[in-house]
Amino acid sequence: MTDLERAAVQNVREFREALKAIRDAVEELAPPGSVSNDEYLTPEPMLEAEAIIRGIRAIAGVGFI
Repeated sequence: MTDLERAAVQNVREFREALKAIRDAVEELAPPGSVSNDEYLTPEPMLEAEAIIRGIRAIAGVGFI
């Protein structure tokens, strides 16, 4: 594995860890049920981001998209 490939793998790992930290914080603050557990840490970052956004919108009191 090249240095560039190792860096890419490390970047993805750090991205997933950051996404998990954000998700954990949103779940802690959002009303129950606003962030579905079945979507937790999906392999698709866009689906995960959408779930987090729903939680943030619930915290803010804004309707779901």
